[in-house]
Amino acid sequence: LREEVLADLARPHADPAAGVRDNFFRDSEVRGRLTDVLPFLPFTQAEVQTAVRKFLADEARAAAEEPRFQRVAVAWEADVVPMFASAYARRPEEGLRGVRNQLNAAVQQAVGSAFDAGLLQPSGGAVLRVE
Repeated sequence: LREEVLADLARPHADPAAGVRDNFFRDSEVRGRLTDVLPFLPFTQAEVQTAVRKFLADEARAAAEEPRFQRVAVAWEADVVPMFASAYARRPEEGLRGVRNQLNAAVQQAVGSAFDAGLLQPSGGAVLRVE
């Protein structure tokens, strides 16, 4: 089951060729109800850290490819992974969803703040670090 969850997280969020969102289940009320009822085995710390690295790579790819992020190169120091992974320990009943949401918001906020402060230029680079 863990491998299926990680494989699902690795799938693209949409199939542009089909013109259909394939993440309907991920966004639907049905998924919310199922996860309220179906028990899942907890992820190990190593699995959570693997997922965090994947989420960070997704954010870095988005920042490099999407014009709204102004094609910024995003990297991270090793301490960033356990910091985001610790969010899972606080709310394991949410699964990796809470970790991903927190990570996405934090990375986008950090990049946006760096632009606003003039610390980051279009096509520049940013390194995420824990202070």
